[in-house]
This record gives sequence, structure tokens and C-alpha cells, in this order.
Amino acid sequence: MATYIGRRLVLLPIVAFGVTVLIFALLQFLAPEMRAAAFITNPNQLNALPAIIQKYGLDKPVHIQYVNWLREVFLRGNLGWSQTARQPVRQAIGSFFPATLELTMYSFIPIMIIGVWLGTAAAVHRDKAIDHVSRVFSISFRSLPSFVWGLLILMILYGRLNWFPPGRLSLEQDLFVRSGQFHFYTHVMTIDALLNGELWIFLDAVRHLAGPVLTLTMIRDWTSR
Repeated sequence: MATYIGRRLVLLPIVAFGVTVLIFALLQFLAPEMRAAAFITNPNQLNALPAIIQKYGLDKPVHIQYVNWLREVFLRGNLGWSQTARQPVRQAIGSFFPATLELTMYSFIPIMIIGVWLGTAAAVHRDKAIDHVSRVFSISFRSLPSFVWGLLILMILYGRLNWFPPGRLSLEQDLFVRSGQFHFYTHVMTIDALLNGELWIFLDAVRHLAGPVLTLTMIRDWTSR
């Protein structure tokens, strides 16, 4: 087992290198102006395209662009600009990582418990009802992307039943958190709520986590069968 994990760890940087080389090769099919547009954060910067191309060397050979990118990432910590988050990638990672960590923490326990129980039950009762049911659900969950199941859960459990709302907090709780009376220690909302002694914030945060946790639990347990 240790040897297997060691081999996987050795292959990881090789795979990462191959992926970056492939991405750079594919990006060469785009004109320098199109790649420079990814650095535009507002329409007023459209006239700055030539300066952006020159700054990042987007009109240079691909191997020079790749070396420049490595220099920016490893020497300057510049991971680029996120169009989705509308902020630098490094800043976006810092902003969204606590929420991701929180969701991972609360999803781990049900995934492990249900996954072990389901796998054991299906193996013990092979070709019986629970085995067939788990197989049907496994095929169903594999056939659709995870975001589709997330939307279905959101529509049913929130839109129809009003149980588990989206986001991290409800409006009243969010206003209190932003009022300055709430201190952020870890930026993990449930932990900070307990550290602040605000049980109502904790319960509301857990209620908002229930939908995403359920989505991840269903996808991981049923599709990993």
C-alpha cells in the first residue's frame, strides 16, 4: 500500500507538468489579443491590450511564455486573474478556501459512515434488493453531472419545502456578522460562531450547509459503488 501511494506521489508532478504543457499548447490556437483579454477587469482597459501583450510576452514563442509563467508562479506567487471571482487567483483562494474547508469537514463524516455501510450491505446481500437498489442509484448519479443533482436538491428541499436555503447565512445573520460585533478567528463560519458564543449563527450556518453536504454525500457514496 505504501509503495502504491509512493508511486502515485512520484507521478503527480509529472502529470501536473504534462497538463500545464498541454494547456499552453492549446492556448496557442488563440490570438495574443484574445489571451490578453483574460487580464481585462473592466471595459476601460480595452485600449491597454498591446501593453498587456508586451508585459506578459503573449506574442513570444510558447516556450518563452511557459518559462515566464513558471517565473511568475514560483518566484512571485502570481497565479493570474480569476474571471469568475473577479479578483486575483491567490486572493480568490484565500477568500473561498474557508467555506470549502467547512463543507469538506461536514461532508466527510456522512460520506464515510454511509459509504462503508452501503458498501458492506451491498456486498453481504449480493444480488438482493439493497444491492440492486444501490446499483440503480449508482448508475443514475453517474449519468448526470454533480451540479445537476445540486440544482435538483436546491429546487426540492429549498424551492419546494423551504428547508435548506443556499448561501452561507440568512439575511439577518449575515447582517449581524457584518456589523462588526462578530469576530472572525478562522473564517470557518460554524467554528467562528461557536467561538463568538452565537449559537443562532451556528445553527443557521449548519442549516445552509445541509443541502451541499447532502449533495456531496449522495454523489460520493452512490457513484463510488
